[in-house]
Amino acid sequence: MSWIKNGITIFFSIFISFIIAEFSFRLLDIGYGNAPLERSAKYHHVHPANYNFLMHDPNGEYGGYYVYYDNLGFRVQEKTSQTLQFSNEKNAIIFLGDSFTEGNQVPYGETFVSLVGEELGIPAINLGVSTYSPLIYNLQIKNIVSQFKGNTVILQVFSNDFDGDESYLREAVYDGDKLIGIDGGSNNELIALARNSYLLRFLRKSQLLIKKILSNNKTNANKVNSTLDYEQNISDTQLKNTVQIIKLIKTNLAKQDKKLYVFLIPSKSLSLTNDCCINDILYSRFYAALEKLNINTINVKHSFEKIDNQYDLFFEKDIHLTSFGHRLIASSIISHLRNE
Repeated sequence: MSWIKNGITIFFSIFISFIIAEFSFRLLDIGYGNAPLERSAKYHHVHPANYNFLMHDPNGEYGGYYVYYDNLGFRVQEKTSQTLQFSNEKNAIIFLGDSFTEGNQVPYGETFVSLVGEELGIPAINLGVSTYSPLIYNLQIKNIVSQFKGNTVILQVFSNDFDGDESYLREAVYDGDKLIGIDGGSNNELIALARNSYLLRFLRKSQLLIKKILSNNKTNANKVNSTLDYEQNISDTQLKNTVQIIKLIKTNLAKQDKKLYVFLIPSKSLSLTNDCCINDILYSRFYAALEKLNINTINVKHSFEKIDNQYDLFFEKDIHLTSFGHRLIASSIISHLRNE
């Protein structure tokens, strides 16, 4: 029976070590994270509510600051901030978008959402969530944006949104002809539970780092060209579908006495070669389609074309905007709103 006794001893030793390590990480407030998501029957996926983490990037391009999600799962400036605290602010600007709008790759104060609000001296509400697209924004407008009195909505689009809308439509749930949700399936309760452990978060960070080291993570010409082909070869059907969804968004916002502005993140691939945005065919096609429907656009490409070092607007490995990129987008938005 000695093996049973030894087994129990080993188990308790491991358990006590786990508790000590967990306590130490919590004492030091080191709860690493990168892009936590939970499944949703209404929005396909959401960020965990009332959650915060110390940002890390397996590529080592950014991190070392805290990201805070409020009770609705939206990114906010501080742990105590709540998105709905600005619900009665009539001059507030509401931002809809994906991970570019959420801006987890930079400290919150360096996101274009925060910079626009600070420069204009008005509340800026960040409803951005990773990999969202216009189909989900329309659900947000009906269920969340309607709770705000702010009358300006800025919608950010990225090249993968056209494919995203097509994919989400296949998971759409309707009540008659009314879209009521994008079913993302059931949550993994074990993952949700593990997310509460600072030690397990550290182990997950270590796993991602090791995986990145072992993988071939070098950027090469073939990869850049492949990305460029993907960006510029959105089908006419995909483009039309997304534009029609944005048209519906404009209609639904008008019912709430809100004005819509739309902008597209220009091509990273072209920016890396300092060739944005003359050859950005998708940008031209998208804006032309929006303007035919009298949908207000914010033309950020003019700001991009004035920059000699466009490659500094995006991270080298990560697809997102650097702090410099966020400042440029913010200046485009601010200039457009001031000149209206």
